[in-house]
Amino acid sequence: MSMNSIQSQLKRIRYKFRNKIIEVKAVKNFKHSIEIFGKIIGPFIAGNHYKMEYWIAKEFIKYNILQFTESEHINAQRIQKIAFNQSHTEELLKLDPNLFTAITEYMGILSDGNERDDKNYRKFISFTQELIRLRQSKILALSQINTTLSLTQNLSEEEKILLSHSSSTVHAWKDYFLNIPHKKSK
Repeated sequence: MSMNSIQSQLKRIRYKFRNKIIEVKAVKNFKHSIEIFGKIIGPFIAGNHYKMEYWIAKEFIKYNILQFTESEHINAQRIQKIAFNQSHTEELLKLDPNLFTAITEYMGILSDGNERDDKNYRKFISFTQELIRLRQSKILALSQINTTLSLTQNLSEEEKILLSHSSSTVHAWKDYFLNIPHKKSK
């Protein structure tokens, strides 16, 4: 796998996302401290807010000790609203720069969680698929033109990778057909 492959670029985005500091809220008291790579985590008091790396918070969220704050939380209703708004405009609306990585991480929490609600999970997947379909069709249209910085400012980091790779592929494909020397008719 090359350093600039799509997978490598998406993995770098996920790594940065998992290491970002987020705010969480304690759902219940947790009287213990845990040392993780030299960091002391806990204790937690129900109702209090804490800041920590996403990858650490995620483990406590799985066991209903912590929860995302409203600004950090991704759920089916939020995805549905974004998809609905996107479906009612021709342009690409501005998204959280790491929305799709956040969605993927949240799906992991839902599938690993001990209180998985299959109906909610299916809705979440359905709304996410619709959002991807809507955004992807607009990005593919963008890939056929010479894009400017202002055209790409509303793309998430993940979508910028898709646009970059699809643009180069589309342009190479077009160039192949348009730049072939034609024999002159006699």
